[in-house]
Amino acid sequence: MSSVLLGTAIGDALGVPFETKLANYEALVAWDGETFLGSEHHGLKPGQYSDDTQMSLMVAESLIKSHGFNPDDLAERYVDWIMSGRARGYGKTTMLAIQNLVNGKHWSESGIAGSYGNGTAMRAAPFGVYFRNDLPSLISIARWIALSLTLLMKQRPAPLLLVWPRLMRSIENQKGC
Repeated sequence: MSSVLLGTAIGDALGVPFETKLANYEALVAWDGETFLGSEHHGLKPGQYSDDTQMSLMVAESLIKSHGFNPDDLAERYVDWIMSGRARGYGKTTMLAIQNLVNGKHWSESGIAGSYGNGTAMRAAPFGVYFRNDLPSLISIARWIALSLTLLMKQRPAPLLLVWPRLMRSIENQKGC
């Protein structure tokens, strides 16, 4: 688990300066792919990771402490994190969803309808590591997360459904490499 989380943190710290930027963003085009840059948008210094890594760490901690997926525990960790003042680099949707939890909404109703962010995908790696030897549980959780995303994306569920088969074919084609 620690290697995956370290890779997540490094990738996050390298990529966060380009979050919300277009592919033709001058600094991205000129970037050497190795140098850590800061993020004015998130108020982060070079080499600092964002909420994506912080939340991935919380997912891993929750999975280990709870001996599996416990959304109640994870929701409590998210609330504690925001309230502690340690949260950094989070977006409006994350803050609104956690504020819903703070205000007493159940985690199953705290998400923001119409959100098109990738936060759930950013926090998926710990699930894959934790359930690597329990494929039925991993598939069940992946389906649950996908269903949750589809319900949150009420206005646009189709893109997720259209991309998934192509992604799976691409993964299958890579297995022979």
